[in-house]
Amino acid sequence: MKIPTLVAFVSILLLPSALLAQKDKPTPVEVTKAKNLRTDYPEDDLVILEKETLFTFERNDKTGKVEVVEENNTTYMAIASRADSGYSTGYDYESEIEKLSLYNRKNKRLPWDLKDEAYSTASIFHNDYRIKYGSITYPTQGFTRRVEEVKRYKDVKYFTSHYFAEAFPVIKGEVKITVPSWLTIDLKEYHINGDQIKRTDKKVASDQIITFTVAKLDGMKKESGMPGNSFIYPHILVLSQSFKAKDGTATPLFKETQDLYNWYQSLVQKVEIDPSEVTVKVSELTTGLTTDDEKIKAIYYWVQDNIKYIAFEDGIAGFKPDSPQNVYKKKYGDCKGMAILLKTMLKEAGYDARLVWIGTDIIAYDYSTPSLSVDNHMISAIMVDGEPVFIDGTEKFNKFGTFASRIQGKQALIENGDTFILKKVPEATPENNQEIYDGTFQIKDNDLVGKIKKQITGEQSSYFLYGFTGMPQDEREDAMMRVLADGNSSAKVSNVEGFDPSNRDDAIDITYDLNVSNVVSNFDNNLYLELDPVRYMSNWKMEEDRKHSYKFSNIRSEKKTLRLELPDGYSIESLPEGINIDNEYLNIIANYSNANGMIIYNSVIKLKKRLIKKENFGLWNDSIEQVKNFYDEQIVLKKA
Repeated sequence: MKIPTLVAFVSILLLPSALLAQKDKPTPVEVTKAKNLRTDYPEDDLVILEKETLFTFERNDKTGKVEVVEENNTTYMAIASRADSGYSTGYDYESEIEKLSLYNRKNKRLPWDLKDEAYSTASIFHNDYRIKYGSITYPTQGFTRRVEEVKRYKDVKYFTSHYFAEAFPVIKGEVKITVPSWLTIDLKEYHINGDQIKRTDKKVASDQIITFTVAKLDGMKKESGMPGNSFIYPHILVLSQSFKAKDGTATPLFKETQDLYNWYQSLVQKVEIDPSEVTVKVSELTTGLTTDDEKIKAIYYWVQDNIKYIAFEDGIAGFKPDSPQNVYKKKYGDCKGMAILLKTMLKEAGYDARLVWIGTDIIAYDYSTPSLSVDNHMISAIMVDGEPVFIDGTEKFNKFGTFASRIQGKQALIENGDTFILKKVPEATPENNQEIYDGTFQIKDNDLVGKIKKQITGEQSSYFLYGFTGMPQDEREDAMMRVLADGNSSAKVSNVEGFDPSNRDDAIDITYDLNVSNVVSNFDNNLYLELDPVRYMSNWKMEEDRKHSYKFSNIRSEKKTLRLELPDGYSIESLPEGINIDNEYLNIIANYSNANGMIIYNSVIKLKKRLIKKENFGLWNDSIEQVKNFYDEQIVLKKA
């Protein structure tokens, strides 16, 4: 008998799979459909041909809570010649995945290698949030796969929103929410276009059925600097207000902001607080200090410097703070843990300190909408003459009395016993976040050589200190040189005078020598040069194909006064004309003058708004082009 070769043996084993793939291959109609869709969506390899989502509600007599069942039936199609994708879904202590299955085009369930892992990133640690995920391969154009998922929320409070857009374009979709008569909810709609998403309501027996039909909805696209999803994509907020038990007893949920506050307070009241753990440290930090500002700063800055911020969620601890003594002992905590530690330490020092709930700038809502989607952050506040002074322990180098841009202008929910206070966090001006250059240059051969004094204030200072102190000691000097060169590869920095990286109360003042090489040209006894080595904003144009608006990290200002000593035997032939730009986003004034044998360059550039709307990219880019053209204009010196 002839023994099969290894290749033949493997071929025999793979034969059933090959036959299965043959049976599973797309029909000519599906291939044509995929080709047409590829024309419509040239940047996408996959589309969602159809997605059906059903939400139903059940009363759990054992827990006394309302549970939500979410059923998703999603059909994917490859519109590229080949595609690979992943499918993932998350759950935590307040939810569970009851089903996750993969099917072929003939509705045959397929084996699927699913992973189940705790979710974490370099900056965020969730020790109870988990991800179930698996990969899907589409070997040819027109190939389809269908995924069925059933997810259960154990408490309706945590079912807060539903987004209609997906990672891939949705060709056809339907979202159906069946609301029983014993449950009162409200749906708030955001960014819903009636041409792509239509809503219908009808009564079936005692139930209310709300249906959203979706057609040709573009996929979500991630871009740097984009606003939060809640500002962009169509979605609904689900506001669960109350429900009735089978005996008719009514249970309130989040009908009013007071209800939301009451629930938050109930969690805080469950925290076991032992202030004795921090009493000695508070006394140590404040002994010998005489003013309130000194004492508050000593406590605030100690928490910034000694408690590591690690974002995490642990079931109900996604909303319930850890105890302050635990955070103090462990030397790390999330925003809630750091907030309650600051509150406890400040109260020990004799101050009226409060907890504060707040949503950062990625969230589009305020507390007029009572929902767990409204906030994602907790800070502290000290009440001074009835007004709050906000304190955020997670912002490592924030000066007392200043606030990160991500919470500026946001509405804050401040604890006030059985009631609450709503206040907005103050907003900065461009002058609060400033970089100021003052320097004098001489011409040596083809180089500009000078001494610069740079001053950095506000969030610009915080960013600088955070980056500088976060580096290993042996890398800091090189990093400092690169930062001070401001991205100019021709610039060399030397003789940097030291500064105190632990001092966040004062502006950062850095003095250094700067040599900018090969920037002076000599033709026909004339010298040609540009004086500004930074060229701030010159490459800040928005890409024409960008999908979303752009949001800067903060508003800011850059101010320069640079002087050039005229070399012996030369006079000024011409100076660039100044510019003056003032619009919704920018205020730019820059000009040249001369006095006492020097050319003096002054410029002030203010970024007035963080969010540059996509519809105003033309205005923005025109302004940046003017700035670039101004930088390109050269000083001309004539030999006498």
